[in-house]
Amino acid sequence: DDTKFVWDDYLESCQAIAAPSALFKHVECSLQNGLKKGMVVEVANKNPAGTFWVSIIVMSCGQLLMLKPACCNDDDSSFNFWCDMSTCDVKQTGWCRNTGNVLAPPADLIDKIPKDYQPLLEKLVNESQTPSLQMLEQKTGYLPFDQIEIGMYFEVQHQLEPLSIWFVQVVQNLGGRLLLHYSCDHDHDNDFWLFYTDLRLHPIGWCRSDDGNNGRMFAPPKYLIDKYPTTNWLHEQEECYKVALNKCSPLDVFKDQDAIEEHGFEEGWRLEMLDEESSTFHVAHVAQVVNKNYFIIQSDVFEVSATTDALKCCHFASTNIFPMNWCKENGFKLQPIPGQSGEFDWDDYLQQIAGTPASPDCFFQPVEEDLRFEEGMKLEVVNPNKNNQLCAATIDKVKCHLLSIKLDHTPSVARILPWDSHEIFPIGWCESNNYPLKAPTRKTLPSKDVNSESSFKNELEGYHWCSKIYFNTTCYSGPYLHKSRLNVLPKSVGPGPVINVMITVLTKLIGCAYKSSRVLRELQLEGPAKSNMHHQVLRTRYKMKNYSATVDICMRSNQIDSYCRDVCRRLLCCPNLISTHLYPLTCPENCLKLARSKHYHHFGEKKRKIGRPRGGHSNIEGDVDETTKKPKEILRKIKLIFNQEQIGEDRSYIVCGGDVESSCGDRSDDVSVDGEMGVDEDSRSSSAASWAGRSQRKRSKKSTFIDDGDWLDERKLKRKKNEVKNYDTNASENIVRSTNKQKDSSLKLLTNPEKWDVMDVVEYIKTTDCSKFARIFKEQEIDGRSLLLLDLPTVQFTIEPKLGPAVKLCDLVENIKGAYFKQFSSVITV
Repeated sequence: DDTKFVWDDYLESCQAIAAPSALFKHVECSLQNGLKKGMVVEVANKNPAGTFWVSIIVMSCGQLLMLKPACCNDDDSSFNFWCDMSTCDVKQTGWCRNTGNVLAPPADLIDKIPKDYQPLLEKLVNESQTPSLQMLEQKTGYLPFDQIEIGMYFEVQHQLEPLSIWFVQVVQNLGGRLLLHYSCDHDHDNDFWLFYTDLRLHPIGWCRSDDGNNGRMFAPPKYLIDKYPTTNWLHEQEECYKVALNKCSPLDVFKDQDAIEEHGFEEGWRLEMLDEESSTFHVAHVAQVVNKNYFIIQSDVFEVSATTDALKCCHFASTNIFPMNWCKENGFKLQPIPGQSGEFDWDDYLQQIAGTPASPDCFFQPVEEDLRFEEGMKLEVVNPNKNNQLCAATIDKVKCHLLSIKLDHTPSVARILPWDSHEIFPIGWCESNNYPLKAPTRKTLPSKDVNSESSFKNELEGYHWCSKIYFNTTCYSGPYLHKSRLNVLPKSVGPGPVINVMITVLTKLIGCAYKSSRVLRELQLEGPAKSNMHHQVLRTRYKMKNYSATVDICMRSNQIDSYCRDVCRRLLCCPNLISTHLYPLTCPENCLKLARSKHYHHFGEKKRKIGRPRGGHSNIEGDVDETTKKPKEILRKIKLIFNQEQIGEDRSYIVCGGDVESSCGDRSDDVSVDGEMGVDEDSRSSSAASWAGRSQRKRSKKSTFIDDGDWLDERKLKRKKNEVKNYDTNASENIVRSTNKQKDSSLKLLTNPEKWDVMDVVEYIKTTDCSKFARIFKEQEIDGRSLLLLDLPTVQFTIEPKLGPAVKLCDLVENIKGAYFKQFSSVITV
């Protein structure tokens, strides 16, 4: 079923990757709104109202613009502001002069700009570019293809007669891929698709423009002349031109269309050509030189198949023509020429026909940096047999600038296309444009036995797929989970990928806890990592503190039942609380009939002492006999449980529900078993912390360790501070002296970090102790402005989760900020 196809699941099942969207140049161009940095506009002022002022575009993001008022200090960014074009009056420069509106600076800038600002303003307006009226007053959207409406007209060049032009009307606009219909044609049998940046497509008036048109003229396609022989085409031409002028597209649509350069081909030259429709290579020759921009090539294979066109119109940038012996050098097979036997040889063929080879210097050479496609990448491609259908496909082979692509639903069908073809798209393009995608059939999906449907099902469900996981809320919830919160959970989670479903289940359980940090502690990974488990970092928040722990999660469906029971065992609840089976009334374990004091021994660890769970986070002092506990056991209990130990190279973070303080949460402090009050958890933890403080002071009186997850109370902290005050006065003087030295040797910057680009930041980071982050900064495109906004939470979540390196990096950023405010900015901006 095509409607249920999901690219992420398909990539995971195929163990494949998607082709980067940046490689599809025509799609990237269609997402640029045309508002460039440095353009000048006139924007309405808030104070005084009814006036306008000239501003410079600093950055554009869709309909949002970051603007800088004109005549202000170039190095001062404190006056930059964001503007929404859909709600603010943004006009072209010169609009106030033409309409009689007042052009005056805002009230808060009068003291910041020169009094004689008129010459500076005129110079800025004359030397800068302003957006077109269509860009600023767009009603359909802010992307180029959004300006193309159904019913608009274009001029299009004939496929084999580039100097003959006729009118076409837009029937459908699919993200810039246009379905076009020839004017004067009464049916739609000959409608065709073109991307809006195709070199054959032009705005109305292009044919008659006075730019040395080299003989361009209006002429209907040959099939129209044969179809309607009695039509007065000169009269139809004038009528179509009048209608098209009233429904023409904006000229900004063609801002990304490349100009055609002059070629150097001569008539009779021999070469090799690619027929994209049949994906075959032919021996060909230059049949006609139309003008300095276009020439016609013809295949020397006279017996041409039905899907192959013997003639092709080419230009300098055509990527479907090649010099002699190119196919032989790159492993492609030329179609045989009738009358010749054996392997084709160019030398013999040229002697036989007395031909001249084409000069290799005349062929277009793509930039190698743009050719980053790899074998096995996934993409979406136009079906060669149905131009209105797009299919999921795989890159089978990459040679120079050509891609051999196989359709996933029919692997026997393959296409050979250039890397800049307008018929290939990144994955998700159809979904983003609300267009159906021809998905692979189940038989073509990877499996152990491609001829067996059951083999595919076992492969997909046995290793990746998870059925529904039910929350049986009638079962015993244990001492950690709140019953009322469990009752408001959804009945089930899934179906879906095993890892995703189990992460959701654990996240919901942590959110239902009396103390979310304690449940996270029980679920954290203990001991060495298991190779058959997925390791996920879960996060939660409790009492204004953040906690994180690495949790192991099953990866296959045959592990789900045992994994769910293991989670329930850790949480001391009924083994069927989370299960693949739904028990709406009675539990097979009869958990509700057991006495409460039996639950710990029956479902949990039998050696665990009956009472409230050990540990906790409290600042209440308690008296517990420390001699009854072994030092190693106490150290193990007070050790920080939410470590940041990295398991594997890839880490992901999930934020769980937390910071839930209510009367329900307070009930957990009064939990008792079998009618007797258990040992106070807060007292035990406080006593253990006290023992840890004394043992720590014995080892090193000058060190104090305090962490977000530590539970040392306020009195302990005061005692530590008093000990620091009693240190040797000479040592304190040395500390002050060294601190002064550090202040004297503050950071000196040669340039303003706010104006650094990404490479400037990378080069600077390489010269510091944090050079290992240079690659990450380049991948994340962190420029100077982004660098100044980094803080510790952002660094830990996105760049480096370990606390030590993250603090070092933040210290470097703080030093840069200090130097920036000291050297380059007198006003601190927020």
